[in-house]
Amino acid sequence: MFESLDNGNATATSQVGFSYFDTHDITQLTWTFGDLELTNHLSPGASSAGFEYYSEADNDVTDFKMFQNGALVASGDVLYLRTDVANSSDTSATGTAEVTLTTAGADSTFFDEVMTLSGGTGTLSVEIGNFDPVSYGEFDSSGTLTVVPEPRATALFVGLFALALIQRRQR
Repeated sequence: MFESLDNGNATATSQVGFSYFDTHDITQLTWTFGDLELTNHLSPGASSAGFEYYSEADNDVTDFKMFQNGALVASGDVLYLRTDVANSSDTSATGTAEVTLTTAGADSTFFDEVMTLSGGTGTLSVEIGNFDPVSYGEFDSSGTLTVVPEPRATALFVGLFALALIQRRQR
């Protein structure tokens, strides 16, 4: 267990649904994040799962920066990062995180598209498929970064789904 995550970085490899990448190379999109502290955990057992939950415990802004070919395109805050393991002998974890983009870079094209796709929230969801140890305190990971859709569209979908269930129960 680590008391903090000092920094992290990533490079994108593919994308779906961003017109921004019609004119920009996805493999040149990178991001970094700053210091997160362990704020909750459950130690795994021999046959029970465990987790570590990291956030900015002292309410400082956690820097999250996205770059396109080295130029800042957006920045914001990491809300949390959670890692999960299946049991105490599991050497590779999975994880989730949530990020909110708050500020555009000098060229706001990427930021503007994220804001449009997210309905103005700037929220990104991260699914991390693996945390494979490289050396003590260093891990290789891969995952998916997704723009969280605007709340109205989500609410509409949930409402329609609930309506379908209600109608099904009445039969």
